[in-house]
Amino acid sequence: MRDGITARTRMAKRHQINDQVLALLWNDYRSTIRYQKRKNDITVTVTFDKYLILWSVTHIKTMTEKLARGHKSIDYYMGNKHYRPVCNRVSKDRLARGDALTVHEARIISADESKKLFQIKAGDKHDEQAKHCIEGKQARQEAEVSADYQANSVESCDYGAEVG
Repeated sequence: MRDGITARTRMAKRHQINDQVLALLWNDYRSTIRYQKRKNDITVTVTFDKYLILWSVTHIKTMTEKLARGHKSIDYYMGNKHYRPVCNRVSKDRLARGDALTVHEARIISADESKKLFQIKAGDKHDEQAKHCIEGKQARQEAEVSADYQANSVESCDYGAEVG
């Protein structure tokens, strides 16, 4: 593997991509930069032209076909939480908060592949920020359960009221 790209994969070239797909990829590129900065404190150093070479001919062909079917089709494809294409690191080992994402460390994979790649596995440890997020989520869930319980407690029930 070289630069996160396998030898079998044919990568797209800018002149092969129609203008509508280029516009979609530009928006996706900008979203990638914002997401990586906000969620992972990672600076994307990949230029748009380098970003385009991360996309396989197969991905570009799929996007072109979806566009031909209509905007609902491409919107569903690009927004699907399981198989939408996302720009991600080549491996979990290379992920470090505050780091830079270069073309050598990036690749385009499905959202499910990305989730599996970065899912915590046996032996992994949560960092302090993750522990804080987990604790906050658990506290919110406990508060919601408590509020639901209080709203549905025996004291709040009016058994004499008509159901209707």
